[in-house]
Amino acid sequence: MPRRRIFFTPLAILIIATLAAFTSTATNVPPWDAKDWTQWTDADCELILTKSPWVSASSWNGPNAYEKGGQSQAVAQIVSSLVIRQAAVRQAQLQMDHDHMQPDAKKQFDLQAAACLNQNIEDRIVIGLDANATNGDSNVAGEVAISKRTYPITQVSDWITSNPCPFYPVVISIPRVTGGNPAIGPADKKLEIKIPSLHNFSFEPQKMMYKGKPDF
Repeated sequence: MPRRRIFFTPLAILIIATLAAFTSTATNVPPWDAKDWTQWTDADCELILTKSPWVSASSWNGPNAYEKGGQSQAVAQIVSSLVIRQAAVRQAQLQMDHDHMQPDAKKQFDLQAAACLNQNIEDRIVIGLDANATNGDSNVAGEVAISKRTYPITQVSDWITSNPCPFYPVVISIPRVTGGNPAIGPADKKLEIKIPSLHNFSFEPQKMMYKGKPDF
């Protein structure tokens, strides 16, 4: 018996194309927009902590690195952003099997997680630098440039860097407000961390949106 040929009307074709486009768009929603942080998977957390708008990597030929094609990778991360701290806590929960921890261990973990999530960031934007970013030096000189404004790097000594917070050997900051003006405004398209003779890290503040608000 010959097969029946199925014909689609232009309206049906439009509906199918629209549904396909909607499905494609839905699957491309980043995890920080798609679901609550308590539902993130380990892969979601890894994406946020390594390849999200809050992270900048710079390749170089230095030692002590994550080797990729003969080059090392230096990393800077906006650790004052809530999304980064939530991803760090959530990843630690998953890796340490938080739901099955002994009561005393779970209580201690929860206290440390709360300290990480509730760090004081009201007056500063905080950036973590890994060892490659500073060539292993604990003292960092340089500046942060936002549009045409520059701010000297200030090293932070009171930032909690123990598990489950993201650990970086060097933590720096800039003030959130200077002379009554925010360091990062709605029109600012680029934030750069410039460490002379070593690295320039670049971020796009307008992409650092979390729960409908700037997060840095």
